[in-house]
Amino acid sequence: MNPAGVKERRIALAILIITQVSMAAMFSYVTLGYAPGLKGEHGHPMIYLQLTCFLWAVVMLVIPVLRLLRKVSLPLWFTVILYADMYMYVISLCIGMYKDDGIYWWANFTHVISTVVVASVVFLALCKMAERCPPHLSFGSKGGVIALMMLISAGFGAIWELMEGLTDLIGGYSYMIYGAIDALGNMGADAVGVLIMAAIALIILRKHDARYIGSKVRLGKNIDAGE
Repeated sequence: MNPAGVKERRIALAILIITQVSMAAMFSYVTLGYAPGLKGEHGHPMIYLQLTCFLWAVVMLVIPVLRLLRKVSLPLWFTVILYADMYMYVISLCIGMYKDDGIYWWANFTHVISTVVVASVVFLALCKMAERCPPHLSFGSKGGVIALMMLISAGFGAIWELMEGLTDLIGGYSYMIYGAIDALGNMGADAVGVLIMAAIALIILRKHDARYIGSKVRLGKNIDAGE
């Protein structure tokens, strides 16, 4: 294994240990009854918070395990955004920031961060496509990549709201959407998240082109090419 592979393995092990230990600590925090998210008239059931900690711990296992198996390699900035979003959700849920008497703007803020993650996935997918395309095919300028990322990401947000509305329509109750204002607020948060990722993508593309960024997203057997 070359030096890059050794570094990749160390990063994967660090992520694996830190995420599982921290989620175990959060699970214990909830189980012992200390979590503020359990308390008050609008507190969450303990089993709900316990399952949240457990399931997100399992989700957090996926990337480091695949990295250890040399099946996936991702840019550092994407890993940071992805795990920050997951931690933000779990921790804020456990400490009660989503409760009716919590911070009223927090749900919209986390929605923005989640949209940044979705848009970053779209951005990396477009860069990977650019890397695989023949030289005579491209998305045009760097602005073309960013514009396409914004359109796809914003479209995904709109489709998601439609899916939530359909769920409520079929279920006969407002499980997912709490009225038109809620849906519009979510779409506004989506727009902010897309703009933030557009700014990040612009900074990244000033240093490297889309093909180079795509080469840093490695999946499957080609990850050890050249070792």
